[in-house]
Amino acid sequence: MAEVVGGISASLHLLTVIYKYVEECKDYDQQAAELAFKLRWDAIVIKKAYNLLESVYKDKPESLSPQDKEFIEQVVSLLEPVITEAQEIGQKIQSDNWKRKWRRFTWAYEKKKFLGIQARLERWHSSLDMQLIRLPERVTTLVDLRNVDIEAEAEAALQDAKPTTVSGLETKPANGTSKDPIANHSPLEPAPLVIPTQVYNYLGAERSLRRLNKLSESHRMEVFQTLLDPKFKFEIPNTYLISSKDSAARKPLLLETWNGKPVLIEIKRFDVPSYPPLTTEDIERRIYHSIGRLAAELNSVGPETPGILHCEKYFYNLQHEFPHCGLIYSLPFKISQLGPKTLRSLIQLAKRPKYPVPACHPLDQRFSFAHKLVNALSFLHSVGWVHKNITSNNVIVLERSNTLDSERFPYSLDQPYIVSMEEAREDTDATTMHFFQLAPIWNVNLYRHPERQLGSKNPKAYTFYHDLYGIGVVLLELGLWRILEESESLISKYNLRNIHGESVTNALLKITDRELPVAVGTRYRRIIRACLEYDDSRAEYKNEIDLFDTETEQVDKSGTFEVQRQSKERYLDYVADILTSLKDLAATTS
Repeated sequence: MAEVVGGISASLHLLTVIYKYVEECKDYDQQAAELAFKLRWDAIVIKKAYNLLESVYKDKPESLSPQDKEFIEQVVSLLEPVITEAQEIGQKIQSDNWKRKWRRFTWAYEKKKFLGIQARLERWHSSLDMQLIRLPERVTTLVDLRNVDIEAEAEAALQDAKPTTVSGLETKPANGTSKDPIANHSPLEPAPLVIPTQVYNYLGAERSLRRLNKLSESHRMEVFQTLLDPKFKFEIPNTYLISSKDSAARKPLLLETWNGKPVLIEIKRFDVPSYPPLTTEDIERRIYHSIGRLAAELNSVGPETPGILHCEKYFYNLQHEFPHCGLIYSLPFKISQLGPKTLRSLIQLAKRPKYPVPACHPLDQRFSFAHKLVNALSFLHSVGWVHKNITSNNVIVLERSNTLDSERFPYSLDQPYIVSMEEAREDTDATTMHFFQLAPIWNVNLYRHPERQLGSKNPKAYTFYHDLYGIGVVLLELGLWRILEESESLISKYNLRNIHGESVTNALLKITDRELPVAVGTRYRRIIRACLEYDDSRAEYKNEIDLFDTETEQVDKSGTFEVQRQSKERYLDYVADILTSLKDLAATTS
């Protein structure tokens, strides 16, 4: 047991050395800044694990069950590869030959190793999060990190690091007298930390979702029932419910009042099958497992999460002429009384027969809007979700209430949010409720990857890059400022009504190459092609193994999980490059 505690202590000391180095590199690029923050987060987890296991060791380690002892030993065995990698890089940055003036060069040359160490650490404490349910109840406090004071906790964890020797590598405390400039740099006086809000939200939401999905069935049902508002009464016009059955005609979210505060309400009309006949209890159980689960997942998302709305509660009405349920979203900020508009409806204004409203916003705002939209999708995928229905009608735009008319649409584009999440699930799940999808097949297929088009003879399991394809089509419409299925000139020129499969993709690529550059330039064209042409031939998502399921990782002996994990990492790196390109494009366009 002493070796276990020592192993975790050693990893914390090594992390101290590496963190201080990366902290001094964070002005070089965004990756260094984000890595410095993540390493602080890792320090919190390791320090808490150290304190916990040290207390267990000091108490009565013999009181632990054999399963708990085995797990605690696994905790350190999983750290061994991290320690090995950290030793190598630690020796380099601590050596007498290491010079401060070479720091930028060393960072650029060794960046992948630093990122690899952090990735291993993240997988380690992700595995720890999942398996702590096997330990006594008091242990689960280790993973309750969402409300922690990150700076204070991390500084405490790093400051507590003491000299230790791990396979010949000595790490020095902050107040040591080493010649190494890093060892003499006190963590009590760090450079001002700029915490990437996106990183914080990703980590918090990911852990919250993992804990939710690891609950027992009965406990999950308790969560779903807690989020249900059985007293909510809301008079919804039948015209709204009738139109909501068609996703292509669905109106945007409704701005209403709930519990004395403004909220957004999204209505979902569902179909109750007549055969086999279902009892009210059966229907409610289905609602809990579909809308209830979705509400719980969206409730796990913080209000500041980019491009995703935070769900407060949900409700349903089985007695209505059109049975329906609804999600109640909190507002991310005080919005205009005009309420939300879909991206589709804003684009349609340009072709309105009477009083058309052309887009008058600068191109850099359009590129920034595209960046925010891809960023929201990146968040969904980073926590293991796929949306499954990305269209311009499922993107809403919220305008702040305190802006001047000259800063509103059509002179400006504000914040995009991805909605209509009824099909969104972890990429292992199937939808349990049937929602209406009555739009013509060719319209729907415009947004769908050839592997997922309606009518496909050999459809493949839905996964991340299928969403990326859909977002590419939305960005194409954004660039052209035209809705593809409503542009008769494009429909006729590229025969959009009569093609399917790869022919649809080829037509979209032709539109991208021929029609787009004159409107928004060639750099944006390349970004659209990147979304539509993602090649997943090297990625193996075929069996749809849950990429966040540590039990799957343990039982999968064939290496399929590792292949899929690497595939997802390649995909997220690919999307990160798209985000960088969009950000650069917005910054250099005026």
